[in-house]
Amino acid sequence: MFAHALGIALSRCPQLEIVPELPTSGSDVIGSALAHRPRVILLDHWIEGMDSTAVTAAILEHLPNAKVLHLSWFHGPEHIQVALRAGAVGFLPKGLTVDWVEDAIHRADAGENPVFEEGLDRLVMRIERRKNLLENENRRLRSLTPRELEILRYMSTGRTVEKIASRLDIKATTVRRHVHHILQKSGAATQLEAVAIARDHGLVQ
Repeated sequence: MFAHALGIALSRCPQLEIVPELPTSGSDVIGSALAHRPRVILLDHWIEGMDSTAVTAAILEHLPNAKVLHLSWFHGPEHIQVALRAGAVGFLPKGLTVDWVEDAIHRADAGENPVFEEGLDRLVMRIERRKNLLENENRRLRSLTPRELEILRYMSTGRTVEKIASRLDIKATTVRRHVHHILQKSGAATQLEAVAIARDHGLVQ
């Protein structure tokens, strides 16, 4: 019923051409996509008979330039993340007006990522910022010298500067200088934060 009503409403939009049939299962969606090769595909996130992420992946395998938009009544941030990771370009709640859906279709076709839900656009931005942060941290951590990595690993065991110096048979002032460089390169404010960042990147246990 929803697909039928939405199809009728969108067919009245002068700039849109809607495929004639309304597939209601995952396999039918894939078949219709391959037959009509649409530029934008509206896909129910809870499509019958097949996981929507698998449907998205199958479509994009054959139509890499297609834009897939997921729609759903029931969803949370985790569902949106799953859809975007599968290759969907956006996520729409089914409560949107037809004008909003039409706008989302045009935005997706233009290469944008429409996510219409309060706070969800910020979620996408936070995911992107977190990805950039991890990339920047990884780049900085790669500049650590072998000695700094060695000291960082001792730091992760909770050893004090004096104990690390004794273990490595070097001066405590030398260890403190290395710790200072570790904090600078990792972007950390404290030794504990530096260890936490290193753990995130698999440098220490």
